[in-house]
Amino acid sequence: MKATRYCAAGLLAACAATCSAQSIVYQRASLGTTGQTSGSGIAADSQFFTGWRFEVSGGPVITSRIGGHFFPGSGFIFGAIVRLTGPNDDPDTFDLTTPDVIGTTLIETPFAGCSCDDSGPLSVTLTDGWYLVIFGSGRFGATGFGPGFIAQDPATAATGSQLNITYRQPSHPAGQGGPFLQGSVARVWVEADVVGGGPCYANCDGSTSNPVLTANDFQCFLNKYAANESGANCDGSTSNPVLTANDFQCFLNKYAAGCT
Repeated sequence: MKATRYCAAGLLAACAATCSAQSIVYQRASLGTTGQTSGSGIAADSQFFTGWRFEVSGGPVITSRIGGHFFPGSGFIFGAIVRLTGPNDDPDTFDLTTPDVIGTTLIETPFAGCSCDDSGPLSVTLTDGWYLVIFGSGRFGATGFGPGFIAQDPATAATGSQLNITYRQPSHPAGQGGPFLQGSVARVWVEADVVGGGPCYANCDGSTSNPVLTANDFQCFLNKYAANESGANCDGSTSNPVLTANDFQCFLNKYAAGCT
């Protein structure tokens, strides 16, 4: 698995020329000043797992990368996405040993150098609802020294975003604890591609006509289904087979609901 570092220019600038119009980034904060070697921060290591809750709407979406603005570290830390039941839910287990963890990746954090936007690849389908993106070490093959997050300027926080949240692990001398809401702003993010024609899933052909939804959208969906494309996985199922009659019903329901 290849990890990526986005330093001075930051993630969004680095992606500007390559990301499609259907890309979306869920982020606790925009990228602050990189190149830092000291300052305050929030731990993300084998004793403290730290992340951020976010909501997906207008999905499904398929994630491509997850990451954050970290101090230099050593070796690999993990990043994970956990499915939640709502905006105040927590992982079923704080040490992330339960099936609500739906995807993980490894992120390299070199010992020398600057603070950077470090990331790793992760592809999972997220239907509408709440999720936790979280980072640490000592799980999922990550044995590196967790570098921790840079505490960024509060002005970089995304409007309306939840606070960062930390879960103390059983390996800590004080034992398991949390959740602990963080007053400091740590940048974490999830990059994803919107499935279908855009934020309105039923607008499969991406039309801007009036009306937006037409028979062409049905044909578009049928073509995706016949080609076994991930964009036809309307219900976000991970079953085998992934595409079933439920996806047709899901599309019909979204079509009936219309686009706003």
